[in-house]
Amino acid sequence: MRVVPVAIVALSLSITSIQVARADASGCSKACVHVHGSKNWVSQVRSGVDAGVGETVTGFSDIKSSDGYLAITTPTGTYTNSSPPSKIGPPPPADEYPTSGWYNVNHSFASGTTVCSTFWKKELDGHFSRYGTACVTIHG
Repeated sequence: MRVVPVAIVALSLSITSIQVARADASGCSKACVHVHGSKNWVSQVRSGVDAGVGETVTGFSDIKSSDGYLAITTPTGTYTNSSPPSKIGPPPPADEYPTSGWYNVNHSFASGTTVCSTFWKKELDGHFSRYGTACVTIHG
């Protein structure tokens, strides 16, 4: 069995975080996304929100792939972050931010495909505004 190292490179933009990895990676930039799989195969995906210390956020996520295969909208939920991830260093483990739960994907993506999650926060007046977007790029 050959072991291949996985390189994770983070690029932080004002609202978007891009992670480059095989199909088992996560990224957060207010919104969070985590894909689980091997090489180009993605078995599951979940979204989350990187809320501040003790912050409660209500909203939903749109999870999409750049090739158009994924188009998931999560139900609106309320998320509280009691132990937020560090803002410095690599992305947090997927269980350190409140999430939508896993969605089955079971699909092989072309190398270079991005999977992004945008979290839409419900404001006091009832409308939804973009809270953040996070992406991972699949490489086989």
